Amino acid sequence: VIDRSELEAKEAKEAAEEESRRKRQNGIVVGIDFGNTFTGVSYAHQADGEMIDVVKWPKHSISYAKVPTISLYKASEPTKFLDWGSSAMATYRRTKKDKLLVRDYKLLLFDQDARGKLDLGLHLTDVFTQYLSKIHGHLLEEVNKSQVLAAEAVPAHYCVTAEAAATYCRENCDEFEALKDGDIFMICDAGGLTTNVTVFRVDDCLGVRQFVRMSSSHDENCGSVNLDRSFKSLVLSKLAGLDVEENPTRLRAFETLLEGFEEIKAQFDLLTCDEVKHLSVPMGLDVNELDPPPSWLEEEYMSLRGKELCDLVFDPVVEKVLELINIQSRSHSVCAGLFMVGGFGSNKYLQDKLQLAAAMRIKLMNSNGHSNGSDPDSRRSSYMNGLVNSIGDLNLSQAGSLMTAGIIKKVIIVPKAEMAVARGAVIYGLKSASQHTKAFL
Repeated sequence: VIDRSELEAKEAKEAAEEESRRKRQNGIVVGIDFGNTFTGVSYAHQADGEMIDVVKWPKHSISYAKVPTISLYKASEPTKFLDWGSSAMATYRRTKKDKLLVRDYKLLLFDQDARGKLDLGLHLTDVFTQYLSKIHGHLLEEVNKSQVLAAEAVPAHYCVTAEAAATYCRENCDEFEALKDGDIFMICDAGGLTTNVTVFRVDDCLGVRQFVRMSSSHDENCGSVNLDRSFKSLVLSKLAGLDVEENPTRLRAFETLLEGFEEIKAQFDLLTCDEVKHLSVPMGLDVNELDPPPSWLEEEYMSLRGKELCDLVFDPVVEKVLELINIQSRSHSVCAGLFMVGGFGSNKYLQDKLQLAAAMRIKLMNSNGHSNGSDPDSRRSSYMNGLVNSIGDLNLSQAGSLMTAGIIKKVIIVPKAEMAVARGAVIYGLKSASQHTKAFL
């Protein structure tokens, strides 16, 4: 009796590895959403098209879909690149001595005179190139973990985004299937610093569905970074009397306290915005030295009223997004859908306010004998309906702005909104690469 089990197992393993190797050799398509504050990366193997998001980044303790668009240089030798992403920020926080943190430089790419605007003579193109090279290197490490053949031997087709969000929405939103020839829709890409609202028209006249870009509007101070800045100002006002930014120990404790805003920002919505939020106050902040003891101090926590968070942090930014949408809506009487993408586009409070504004716009139109429309879908339908039935929930300036705008039938919360642009680039790249194999680099 000859036992062939080990031989057969070995042959099966080799066959599986060969099949995996054959598939992987077809190449990968990489989509990069290079943002002013965060960068997202998605990729797919051309053989199977499975979408993969890069969510693990160097020295980032938790999985996150994006990495900060930040680079760190040596101040005394500015051509010396030290670090990037979350790791660069952590290093800079530990010690700022002889360190130069470079951030918020994407918008300078569109400025012909930008080369002379970076500190210490750094060239914009060098910063951009070095950062993307680190993205590339890290991507190869991630790809290598999931395949047999080394990623260096796999051809890669890179797509750096333009209008990729529409492509992603088309492939991943059921609401796109309901769009008809001639329908108008909007895509609001709300990111870290900039928000863009683009209007498209569906064109089926050639037998192949196309999206014709109609118009767009944008604001360069209308993203989640602005929430962070406003929150920082609010907390500093509560710490008046402490030399927070001049004392290194207190500054580190202050920055730790600010990190707690990420959880508040992620959970903040219309349902819970009236609740008091609490942040743990680190010992190094020395709030016990404040005299008299602040009213916001509850044991070891800073209490933050929901109303002050709305008035001073969230609403000023949200209202800018609403106005960008209204600017486009005034030129189009009926919009079939508003698709929300981007990191800030996934913010619950922003989504709720847009749902409310859309429903209120329909109510105002109907009360004035204008176009009829159905209430938009809502995760909080009963709560939203209660707000819509009370016109007092909208101030006069908001009501006036809405009355001059058209109807938005639905506000669509796009799945994985923060990765919509990077994923859309991959979808486009997969189709391009399958038609033009020479597109691989």
